[in-house]
Amino acid sequence: GIVGICGDLFERQEDVWDSKIWSDAGSENSKAQIENRSKVADLCSFIVPGHGEGFYVTDAIRKQLKLELNKNLD
Repeated sequence: GIVGICGDLFERQEDVWDSKIWSDAGSENSKAQIENRSKVADLCSFIVPGHGEGFYVTDAIRKQLKLELNKNLD
């Protein structure tokens, strides 16, 4: 699969479920970050975040990131 080395696009796996983790870290453009997080998750099977352990991208992670993206589009 494809490995995404993502820097601070993802702080750590937990920020998939708690967006406050990455947004409080100082996102310069939260709308673009939300969009790109979802795009990267669609492309990758494993993500190396900026902080914390790497993680496999599951369907649940992709779904959660799509929900966050759709909330942002409303």
